[in-house]
Amino acid sequence: MKNTLKNNTCCFVSALFAGAFFLFACFHFKVFPFGSEYTLFKIDLVHQYAPMLNNFYDLVKEGKSLFYSWNAGLGYSFVGNFFNYIASPFNLIVFLFKREDIPNAINLIIMLKSMFIAGSFSYYIKRTFEKNDALNVGFSLLYTFSGWFVAYNWNIMWLDILFCLPLAVVGVQNIIKEKKFSFYIFILAYSLFTSYYMAYMLCLFLCLYFIYYYFTNTEIKKDFSSGFLKSNFFKSGVTFAMSSVVAACLVAVALVPMFFVVTKSSAVTDSIDSVRLFFNPFKFWSLHFSGVTSEFQIANKYDSPNVWCGMLTVLLMPVYFLSSKAYSKKERIADLGLWLFMALSLGVNLLCFVWCGFHFPKGSGDRFSYIYIFVALTITFKALMKIKEYKIVSVVASTVCAVAFITVMYFSRLVKVEKYMLIISFGFAFVWLVLFFVSKIKKLDVSLLRLIVFFFVCVELVFSQLENLDFNYYRPDYDGDSRYYMNTVSQIKEKDDEPFFRIESANVKAYIFPMIADYEGVSDFSSVTNYDVAKNQCALGLGGNEENYYTYLPQTPVYNSIFSIKYLMDIENAMLGNELFKKTDQNDNVSLYKNNYYLPLGYCISKETASFKSDIYMNPFYQQNEIFSKMSGTGYVFDYCVCNNVTTENASLKTIQNEDAFTSYYYALLQNNSEDGFVTFSFTLPKDGEYYLSCNYWLYSGETKILVGDKKINRSYKISNISFEQQGISNIGHQKKGTKVTVTIPLKKTKQNNPISVYVASFNKENFIKGYNKLNQHTLKLTEFENTHFKGTVTVEEDCLLFTSIPYDKGWHITLDGKPVNEKDVVAIDNAYISVPLTKGEHTVEFDFFPQGLKVGACISVVTAFGLIAYLIIIRKKKKKKDIKI
Repeated sequence: MKNTLKNNTCCFVSALFAGAFFLFACFHFKVFPFGSEYTLFKIDLVHQYAPMLNNFYDLVKEGKSLFYSWNAGLGYSFVGNFFNYIASPFNLIVFLFKREDIPNAINLIIMLKSMFIAGSFSYYIKRTFEKNDALNVGFSLLYTFSGWFVAYNWNIMWLDILFCLPLAVVGVQNIIKEKKFSFYIFILAYSLFTSYYMAYMLCLFLCLYFIYYYFTNTEIKKDFSSGFLKSNFFKSGVTFAMSSVVAACLVAVALVPMFFVVTKSSAVTDSIDSVRLFFNPFKFWSLHFSGVTSEFQIANKYDSPNVWCGMLTVLLMPVYFLSSKAYSKKERIADLGLWLFMALSLGVNLLCFVWCGFHFPKGSGDRFSYIYIFVALTITFKALMKIKEYKIVSVVASTVCAVAFITVMYFSRLVKVEKYMLIISFGFAFVWLVLFFVSKIKKLDVSLLRLIVFFFVCVELVFSQLENLDFNYYRPDYDGDSRYYMNTVSQIKEKDDEPFFRIESANVKAYIFPMIADYEGVSDFSSVTNYDVAKNQCALGLGGNEENYYTYLPQTPVYNSIFSIKYLMDIENAMLGNELFKKTDQNDNVSLYKNNYYLPLGYCISKETASFKSDIYMNPFYQQNEIFSKMSGTGYVFDYCVCNNVTTENASLKTIQNEDAFTSYYYALLQNNSEDGFVTFSFTLPKDGEYYLSCNYWLYSGETKILVGDKKINRSYKISNISFEQQGISNIGHQKKGTKVTVTIPLKKTKQNNPISVYVASFNKENFIKGYNKLNQHTLKLTEFENTHFKGTVTVEEDCLLFTSIPYDKGWHITLDGKPVNEKDVVAIDNAYISVPLTKGEHTVEFDFFPQGLKVGACISVVTAFGLIAYLIIIRKKKKKKDIKI
C-alpha cells in the first residue's frame, strides 16, 4: 500500500484537487452540502436520469424484480434503462440517502466521478510520460473540468467513460509494449457494462490509438524484418482484437439484452443523405480560448462543440507541430493526423453520424468531444515537457498570433466573443510569455516553473469554468409537489384492493413524473423507448415527439378507458367540469378523481382490431374512432368539425389531405425569414356538446393563441423549469352551437420541416357508453400480480382477442389454460400491444416476463469469465515454472 501511494501520489493529489474544486463550486452556488435550494440538475437529468434513479431506488427498496417496471410507458423492460443509464456502481450511493434526498446523492456522485476522472488522467500521464509532478495535476484538472464536463455533467451515465478513456489507452500501451492484456480487458468491460453507447465511441478511438501508438513507438522496418506474422504489429494486434472480444463477452449479460431493446427504439431509424460541415473552422479554434461558454448542442446544429481544455492548447499546439528538434517528424505527423481527424469528426456530419452509432442524436452531437480533448491535452503536455528546447521566436509568434486571432474574432463579430473572454485570454497569454522568458534565461527552477503553471491553470479554471458548472436549478421545481402526489398514491393503493390499475396526473412535474411520484403511469421519456408504442401514443393524441417520449396530460374518455387509467390526480383544477370522472378525495393540494369508465389491464375485443394501423400524420380523433369501434363493434365516438378557413401571415402553406380519414395537415414556409409568421385555423361548432381540440405543431415556437368564443384557452404547462405548450388532444369543455374556435400558431423565423395540424371534434357520449359496456362485459379478473408475473381468469361468449395495454415485448411469455402460447399466435395490435386469441369459454391466462437475450448473454458472460480465469491461471503457472528453471 505504501508503494502504491508513493508511486501514484499525483493521482491521489489530482483526485483531491478535483474534489476540492467541485466543493468550492458547491459552496459558491450554495448547493449540497452547503445548501439545498439549488442543484446541478439540467435538461435530461431532470426529465430522465433522476426519475429513473427514483424508479431503481423504489424497485430495490420494495424488493421487486429489476427486470420490469410499470412506472412509465405503460410498462417496460427495466433492463433497457438499467444498462443504458443506471448500471454504474456509483449509483449505489443513492441507497445511502433518503428517497427525497436523491438530488443530493446525484451531486455527490458527480463529484466522486470528477475525482476519478482526474485520478485516471493523472495515471495516464504518469505511465505514458513518466511525469509525477504539478504539471501532471494541472493537466488532470483541465481534462476533468473541460468544456465537455461542464456542458454534459448532467449526463451522469456518461461520466464513467471519461475516466475509462485514459485507463483504456494505458491498457492498449500495455498490450503493445509489455504483452499484458488483463488491465485492458477489465477497463473495456467496465466501460461496456456502464455505458455501452459511449463505450462504442471509446472502441472506435482505441482502434485508432492502437495504430497511432504502434506507429510512433516502433521501428516499423525492423519489426517487419522477420515477416508479418512474426511482427509485433500482428501479435499485439491479435491480442488487442481478442482482448476486445473477451471484454465484450464478459459483459454480454448487458450487451445482448440491450441489442434487442435498442432495435425496438428510434435509434435505428436514422440515415444520412449528404455530407456537410457543421461549423466554421475559425469559430472552432476560438472555442479553445478562455472564457468560452459551454452549452448543450441542439439537434443537427453542432456548430459550437465543447472542446475547451485550457489556453495552453492554443499557445502550445502550434509550436509543437512546427518544432524541428523537440520531437521527431514522424511523431508530430502522427499527432497532427490524429488531432485533425478528431476535429473533422466533430465538424463533418458523416463522421459525426458514425461516431454517434449511425444515428443523429436529438442533442449533444458533440458528445464524443471528450476524445478530442484527450488528444489535444496529450499533445499540449508533450509540448510543455520540452518547452526549453523551443526557439523564442516560435513561442512568441504563436502567442502573438493567438492574441491577434481572438482580437479579430472579437471586433469582426464573425463569432460571438465576450469581452471577459478577451480579457482572460490576454491575461493568460501575457503570464505565459513571462514564464517562458524567465525559464529560458534559467532564473527559475524547473519544478518551481511547473508549480507556477499549475497555479495559473487553477486560476484559469476558476475564472473560465466556475460559472459554466451551472448549479442554478431550483430544486422545488423538480420535487416540490411530489410528496403530495406520493401521499395520494399511497392512499389510493391502501383503499383500492384491485391488483393492478394505472394512475396519472393531470399536471405532471417532469416528463416521466410517474417515476418521481412512484405510480403505474403512461408517460415515458428514454433513448430506448419502444418506437412503435411512441408512434401509437402520439398518433392517438398524446403529446410527444413520436420517437423517444410521450407525456400524459388530460385525454379523452376513449383513451383513458383503453389504457386502464383508473385515477387522475389534479393539483391545478384541470379536471373541473369533467363528468366522466368522479372526485373521490382531497389530499393536501391534490384532488383525486376516479374514472367512471375504467377498463382493466385485459379485456376482450373484436378480432377485427388486429387490422388497426395508426399514422402519426392522421387525424387523432379518426384514429381513436377507428380503434374503439373495431374493439367494441359499435359506432364512432367523435364527430369531426369542418375547418372553415385557414389563413396565413407572412407564410405560404402546402396542404396534404386524406379525405377518407378526415385529415388535413400543412407545411408552412415563411415568405420573409427576418420576420415571424402566423397560421390561423377557424372553426364554427355545429351543435351543442362536449368538445375536444387537437393541435400538433412540433418545433414551432411562441405562444399559440386559442379562442373559444371570447374565452382564451391556455395550453401552456410548466414541467420542472421548462414551459411548453401541450401537443395533442385536450378538452375545451361543453360548448354551444355556433361558437367560434380560432387557433393561431406562430412560426419561427427559421425554415420548418414539420407539419401543422389542428382538429376539433365533439364527443358522442351515448356511443362511448355503449361501446364501453360491451368491452366491460368480458374482462380479465386478476388473481395474482407482481411486476414480472400476473395471472387471471376471463370468460368469453365467442371467439375474440384478449387485449392488454402492455407494450409488445418478446420477453413476455404467455400461458393459456396451462399451455404455452406460441409466439406466432400472439397478436401485436398496431405492432405495439399484446393480445391473445381466445375461444368461447372460461380461460386462465398467465403472463411471465424475462428480458429477451438476458439468458443467452448471462451464459456467454459466465463461460467467458471461467475461460479467462482458467487461462490466466495457466499462464501464471507457466511463468512460475519458467522462473524456477532460471
